Amino acid sequence: MMQRNEYVLKNMFGSFFLATVMSSLILQLGGLTDSVVVSHLVSPDALSIVRIWQPIASCMFIIIGMMSAGARFLSARGIGAQNYDQVNRVFNNHLYYVIASALLVIVLMLPFLDIVAGLITDDQRLLPMLRPYIHADMFAIFVAAVFGVPLSYVITNGSPRLITRRIIISQILNVGFDILLCGVFDMGMAGASLATGISNLLAFTSLLGYLRKNSKIFRLRHPAKICSIKQYRECFSIGLPMLISALFMPAMSFTMNSLVVNKLGADGMYIFTIYFQINAICMLALSGSNTAISNIGGILLGEEDFDSFRMLTRRIFRLLTGVMLTVSLLIFLFPDLLARIFGADDTLIEECRTPFRLLSLAFLPNAISETLSVLYFVQGHHKLCRWIEIVTNLGTIGIIALMAFYTPQLLWYTLPTTSWLLLLVILGMAYVVHRKNSLYSWPTLQNTVPSNPAVTFSIPYTNEGVATFLGKIRPFIEACELPDGMAVDIALEELLYEIVETHEPQNSKTNETFDVRIIDKEKEFTAVVKSKGPLRNPIYKYSDEEVADIDENNLRRAILSRLCKNLNHKYMNGINCIYLNYQRNKV
Repeated sequence: MMQRNEYVLKNMFGSFFLATVMSSLILQLGGLTDSVVVSHLVSPDALSIVRIWQPIASCMFIIIGMMSAGARFLSARGIGAQNYDQVNRVFNNHLYYVIASALLVIVLMLPFLDIVAGLITDDQRLLPMLRPYIHADMFAIFVAAVFGVPLSYVITNGSPRLITRRIIISQILNVGFDILLCGVFDMGMAGASLATGISNLLAFTSLLGYLRKNSKIFRLRHPAKICSIKQYRECFSIGLPMLISALFMPAMSFTMNSLVVNKLGADGMYIFTIYFQINAICMLALSGSNTAISNIGGILLGEEDFDSFRMLTRRIFRLLTGVMLTVSLLIFLFPDLLARIFGADDTLIEECRTPFRLLSLAFLPNAISETLSVLYFVQGHHKLCRWIEIVTNLGTIGIIALMAFYTPQLLWYTLPTTSWLLLLVILGMAYVVHRKNSLYSWPTLQNTVPSNPAVTFSIPYTNEGVATFLGKIRPFIEACELPDGMAVDIALEELLYEIVETHEPQNSKTNETFDVRIIDKEKEFTAVVKSKGPLRNPIYKYSDEEVADIDENNLRRAILSRLCKNLNHKYMNGINCIYLNYQRNKV
């Protein structure tokens, strides 16, 4: 038998990460395709219209999504703890808040949209297209906000591939409706916005079967019975760090753009823009890994599987370090090639060389800082996260502003220096928390002392491996003094042999294993079994009258279902997760 390894976790993370990155890529490609189509059907100025309206739309989404971060935190923990009533409660409160806030924001803005359009631009070429566009965009914003709520829970529940499929459907429909509304019916920019909203709405229907199947999470309940001020207050309080970050983001972007343009001119803005284009590519890896921390990590913490959580964070930091160092090295070695790719002439290439090399030094510290912030947030260090967001954002704006005013010629040196300095500040703040509570390891602040006794093993897909595991785990089960100790022993044995017998080996894999984790809580004893492969539900429900009809293929599952009354199965990120729960006697 093997000790704990990363085989199951590696496949879980790989499946999630690939689906998340693919979703981001498809969104970017779809946005590019949509822009090209609309530019040809309406006007080349269509891109400008979308660009100048984007900051206002982003502010609307910030208001509408104020409780989203806290809701996602609670839902991931609830799924890991198998507390689906809590997850459903959070989902309903989240959904009703988004519906109410979206309607409120849209209703308040509708009478003043023409005034807002005039404040955004007075260009007589853009203004006539902007006005109908932002009116129609109210519908698209409402659809994106409201139907985006269940999408986030589908991802957290371990099915990001369904979201990738929905995005593909949405992008295809979007192009089709662009051609119909803008090309055939000549609705202009209003048609482009309506096409986006309609395509998102229709694409959402591809998930209806999944939502019905997972009704424990997605069942709608009456607002009067489910909504509570306490729930909203909890979500807002938990998600405050992410809200602070979202509020600072447009301010920081505006400040840095203004300073670069005013102090370094058009060439400086060109260099800065290229930096952010490369940064957007790096963000694919960063967003995938940070989403994995929030979702997979949150579920693991809900399961109290701290070993797997540590493995996950180690794997993510290795991935990010490799990606960022590779990107930084390529830019540092070939800055001229990068400038030439983006259309720079020989004079501008010469000017870009040093700034590109300096800016390449900022990718790694920025990625580590962002990941540490998400890591602290997922683990519940929310007060620390609030201070990190305030200090790092104000610090960045302050340092860049001072350097731009007093020594603008050193601005390119300031950006990577600031990135490394702020990373040291974050590590210093984490060290203060570690010093106050030594149970939190520095710098990740992971709890080193589990709250309940637990054991975890990785078992090869062999009868010998299962037999060896059962021989070693029985003393632990006996020591737990369970009232259903014999039932636990037999149920675990039947389940593990069922997994081995139904396993479909991969010829290229010689080290395949599945994980078994047993945790003894004050009121509940739980065994969690995770195995890679196609969906296989071990639960076999039958009535007493059907006992004689059970065939030998379902015999183990039938025995298991009788030996464990609280048996749950989830298929998440390509992994079958089976939970055997036994209640302890009340003291």
